[in-house]
Amino acid sequence: MAVRARLVISGNVQDVGYRTLIRKVANKMKVNGIVRNLEDGNVEVYCECANKEIVTKFCKNIEKKSSTEDMFILNVESIKIYEEGSKEYGDPKTDFKVFKIDYGMEIDPFQKATLTRSEVGILLLGGTKSGIGIMTEKQDGMNAKLDNISNQLGGALTRYDAIGQKVNTMESDIKELTKQITRLVDHMVEKDKT
Repeated sequence: MAVRARLVISGNVQDVGYRTLIRKVANKMKVNGIVRNLEDGNVEVYCECANKEIVTKFCKNIEKKSSTEDMFILNVESIKIYEEGSKEYGDPKTDFKVFKIDYGMEIDPFQKATLTRSEVGILLLGGTKSGIGIMTEKQDGMNAKLDNISNQLGGALTRYDAIGQKVNTMESDIKELTKQITRLVDHMVEKDKT
């Protein structure tokens, strides 16, 4: 049996393309209903799902958290669920045949398409901006690791330079010793001849 619920979603949920995201998720999950912005800054969803489990999954799929305080990036703080029949359920003002966005005014198909594209663009931009922030954090971490490796290599290179200098000194000493041995052998060979 179908389950109907009212969801009140709070956080940074208006002017960030959230209604379009909710509609896309609802269509994918075969959830019918309506989504609208409320005057208090929250978003309201009336949904009809096949069962309570789908209501729960729907809520999880639309609960988008952001690690940033950026006011242009979607961040859901909470989703309150009020089942049909409860005092807080209210009047859905929808027939639950499809899932639609209530823009608070009558709009023609062109305006609707334009608003949808704008909201999709906002979502994509927010995702890109968020992704860039994550990449910057990872890059900073990588830079710190590279600095550490560089410092370790710098110490190793200093030691290798010292070893190289000692090898050069030993090579010089061996050449000098070889010359002296050669002179000594030559001297002894000359002495034996006489």
